Amino acid sequence: MRCENLIIADGDPAQAMVHCDLRILSGRTQEQKNALGEAVQAALLAGVAPYDGPRQISVEIGNLDRDNYRKVTL
Repeated sequence: MRCENLIIADGDPAQAMVHCDLRILSGRTQEQKNALGEAVQAALLAGVAPYDGPRQISVEIGNLDRDNYRKVTL
């Protein structure tokens, strides 16, 4: 999701960021989450266009509670 109105760090308009927010079903080990986060961050690093200025690339992994998750495949 593109964020149009965002202030990063000290507000310098030359700053850029990519943040990936992942939600996965609970039950994964911390090692699995770490491996996923590192793989996604590496993919983002490889896919981000060159940019003349500071950039930040971050990944956050959160759990979806299996008891509250519903899915239908049609």
